[in-house]
Amino acid sequence: MTGTGGISILLDIFPYGQGMAMKILSVVMLLLNLTLFLTFSLWAIVRYLLYPKDWECVMKSPTLSLFWGCFPMGFATIMNVAINVLFERFSFGGKKFVYFIWALWWINFAISSACCWGIVHYMCACLGLSIILTLTKIIYSGSRVRHTRSNK
Repeated sequence: MTGTGGISILLDIFPYGQGMAMKILSVVMLLLNLTLFLTFSLWAIVRYLLYPKDWECVMKSPTLSLFWGCFPMGFATIMNVAINVLFERFSFGGKKFVYFIWALWWINFAISSACCWGIVHYMCACLGLSIILTLTKIIYSGSRVRHTRSNK
């Protein structure tokens, strides 16, 4: 979803060919992004309502729970294009539309904060210190820095 949002933003700010066609393509990508976002969000809601044990498994996983950060990121691209393209370029919605997007921004802020602090707190509270050690191993196993012990 973030890819389609990013493409929509790029079509809006592309420095060559700033015609109406680029703006219309940007709106088309926004609509595709919005459709994908709503579809996958509804699928996730239905999945966790039908299979509540999946929620627990995902939240306790140190790698799967990190994907919750994709939700506010995709939502932010939708709001960005809505303001930059729909409101500024096409004068869509007026002042009420701006306030609506501003309210969505605060909702996105709350979701982002919950992802940032809430998920980490939940994992640490449920799984204890072992989750921090596991995450540290995952993060540092990919680095190329090798620590050697000197024998002095």
